[in-house]
Amino acid sequence: MSQQDTTYLYYKGERTNPFEEVNDQQGAWCERYNDTASMFWCFEYHWANGWAKYSQLEERNPSYYFELHKEPQKEFGSILEALQAFALHSYCGALRNGSKRWVQYVYEHGMAERFYKPLHNIVPAKDMPSYLHWFHGEAQDPYTLDTRGTRSFWWGFEKDWYTSAEEPTQKAWEEHLQSWFVRCLDKPWTAISKQEQERLLASYKAGEQPTD
Repeated sequence: MSQQDTTYLYYKGERTNPFEEVNDQQGAWCERYNDTASMFWCFEYHWANGWAKYSQLEERNPSYYFELHKEPQKEFGSILEALQAFALHSYCGALRNGSKRWVQYVYEHGMAERFYKPLHNIVPAKDMPSYLHWFHGEAQDPYTLDTRGTRSFWWGFEKDWYTSAEEPTQKAWEEHLQSWFVRCLDKPWTAISKQEQERLLASYKAGEQPTD
């Protein structure tokens, strides 16, 4: 695939990263920094110019991916295929170990205004499935100060599943949740009494540790 075949969403031929900028807004100097868009600019710059030029940038994403794939257009069939490989490396931000669906979503939305806010949702809460109780599309865990720690656990548990699932349906989620209970209790879901199943699910929805 040639550079001419690629539609760039972030890199427009600049020599420096435009997403690391300082703007004068509302009469006061403030830094508007979009970490996700900045990362994608680096990724597209590398795709367009290869490692030889990318390595000369003064400010760049430090992921080993860039050095590993010195001529990405010769190694991958498309920029999205390369992005999927990038998501497996460190310093890939919100893409970390994401499914193809998730990687493409973040790539297509990473320039949205909400990504400039220190605390933001990668996916707007209104667009998240209602069957998830703790992860609502946030970029950061909102329960890190939870003294119980269980709500933070469930947030991460839901987030990891949602970002890695290629088809995040309610049925797939219920099966994933049940399989976790099965591993914890070391017995098949069908061998767990109906009353105990309901207790486990109620504890999860309440943000408690159901297997204590």
